[in-house]
Amino acid sequence: MKTLKKYILIELGILAFSWILSSVLFAQSGSAFLSIGSGARAMAMGSAYSAVTNDVYSLHWNPAGLSFITKNEAAGTHAELPGEISQEYMAVAHPFGRGAFAVGASYFDYGSIEGRSDDRSPASNFAARDLVIQTGLGWAFSNKVRAGATVKFFQSRIADESSKGIALDAGVMKNIFRDSIRLGAGFRNLGPSTAFRSESRSLPFTLFGGAGYSWGPILLSSELTQEMEDSRSRLSFGAEYQVLGPVAVRAGRFLPVSGASSSPAGFGNASEPVSMDGFCTGLGLKLGAAELDYAFNSSGILGSSHHLSLKVKFGK
Repeated sequence: MKTLKKYILIELGILAFSWILSSVLFAQSGSAFLSIGSGARAMAMGSAYSAVTNDVYSLHWNPAGLSFITKNEAAGTHAELPGEISQEYMAVAHPFGRGAFAVGASYFDYGSIEGRSDDRSPASNFAARDLVIQTGLGWAFSNKVRAGATVKFFQSRIADESSKGIALDAGVMKNIFRDSIRLGAGFRNLGPSTAFRSESRSLPFTLFGGAGYSWGPILLSSELTQEMEDSRSRLSFGAEYQVLGPVAVRAGRFLPVSGASSSPAGFGNASEPVSMDGFCTGLGLKLGAAELDYAFNSSGILGSSHHLSLKVKFGK
């Protein structure tokens, strides 16, 4: 029972942050870490990325974007999230034919957590970890229509307890208006419920749809996500401007559309509404075949996060 209570407390903390990113604040669904994306460029643009993604990070945002890859890519991200949670992400992609194949791994570390027994007296500290392994494929059926899918294998471990599961993401993209506008849509985290001891929890199954517009050095994006289990939706906006060729500045905003009318437990008066929107900003620098990106996300009452990414293209 003691370990189960620890699991619930940790999951609530993850859910609070992942709702800010993917509309699952204090949801009834479990495995909320599956909704936390990666890549500083995407995070700086408010996670409004499903219609403009075009690199190895498409594994999470929209696997159809993998089809834009024309050279081998390797990428890594380190993120410091609210609540002293850290995230490490690594992925590689290889193009072939009209598409590309990619594999990646995301690792969440919640540090050393103080244990408490049933009577609230101090107990030995324990660790909590989450691991997600991704493999995906994106394919271009034409210059205007693309599709892709990602399979995710994941494991959560808290102290001596663990749970495993599998999930599927899929997405499509279509260019319109002389390719200046790109639409993207799909779903994330389709799969069977996971169980921790005797507790069964559904995955945070989410629908997404977005649009991107490019005009010279300017890129604009928007996205609407709908978390189906808890009927929570979020609207995101992002912008990128290439200032001096290799230098890009970015900004984004995300805000709830429905399903967030009151404070979560532990954040003020639960009967009073609270603002759960957020603001993002960041920079990008291209150095030959390498790209270095940084993002800062302000998540309101939950605090802020920092994301640093490095991506390298290599081979023919």
